[in-house]
Amino acid sequence: GPIESIMRGALEKEFSPYHLEIINESENHVEHEAMQGLAGQSLETHFEITVVSRKFENKTQLERQQAVNSAVKAAFDNGLHALQLKTLTPSELENGTDPISLVRYILKKTIKFDKLELSVSPKGSYVGDCPGTPLVMYAESPDFNGKSLSDRHVMVYTPLDEVLTKGIVSSIELDVRESNRKPKNTKKNTTKDATVSAAVAASSASLQQTTPVTHSPVTDRIRDLIFNNPTILFMKGDRFNPRCGFSRQAIDLIEKFKPKYETFDILEHNDIRQALKAFSNWPTYPQLYVRGKFVGGLDVMKAMETTGELESLLMLSQKKA
Repeated sequence: GPIESIMRGALEKEFSPYHLEIINESENHVEHEAMQGLAGQSLETHFEITVVSRKFENKTQLERQQAVNSAVKAAFDNGLHALQLKTLTPSELENGTDPISLVRYILKKTIKFDKLELSVSPKGSYVGDCPGTPLVMYAESPDFNGKSLSDRHVMVYTPLDEVLTKGIVSSIELDVRESNRKPKNTKKNTTKDATVSAAVAASSASLQQTTPVTHSPVTDRIRDLIFNNPTILFMKGDRFNPRCGFSRQAIDLIEKFKPKYETFDILEHNDIRQALKAFSNWPTYPQLYVRGKFVGGLDVMKAMETTGELESLLMLSQKKA
């Protein structure tokens, strides 16, 4: 809209931003008197803006925000009512001073989003070997269209591997969905969005390993673990002493169905911990394997538990191959 265009032009001219994000939050404030006074003529009264610029170096937050407010004065004159600001330098962004802005910045370089919502998990920080900020993410993207749930998670987690490894972000609860908008320059894909069901059906039909065929002592050990244990959870801690909230939740899900299963503590075996990320093409833990097949992480397990597919898969693992 016109107000967003005014702000974007002014901010780009004044700050030459390293990163600029403008989010229209007006629809969340329809009961506000500023919106009602416009009688529905405008949906540009409330915005959230993140500006990353070297021009903020050696300036206080007050000085930064005063500079931004001054730059967008014309927008206020034309109906802007409220502005929620985040002002960062490039080094602050990359060092994780604001984890949400950093995650948003990284993901938007690789994924085109129709909607991306990030917040700190209300569950708070987790115990044990889970430093950093736990986040909750909801997203819709045409890039997810036709992709399995696991593939969508990989699309999100892979560019964030360094952020997770450094402990800037401890974990992300994902709800990633297809968009009604088709991605540009891609062929029509008629794959249905029941991606977990498809993945489980494929697992039930074959349950064959699909990971790389390269061999080394550590990958050979991984193969030995996943093929000699019908169900195994690679986690932080073990089933009796989970050392991370997400690992504890994974154990709770499995225990609902009382299958026979094993756990492997990656904190005690750093070689396995690092190699399994590449082996599974999955950068976070826990990781569940059933009869040699990678099932997914906690978010996939939760989705499968909701549909009843996790129970079916775990019970299938108890049968002789």
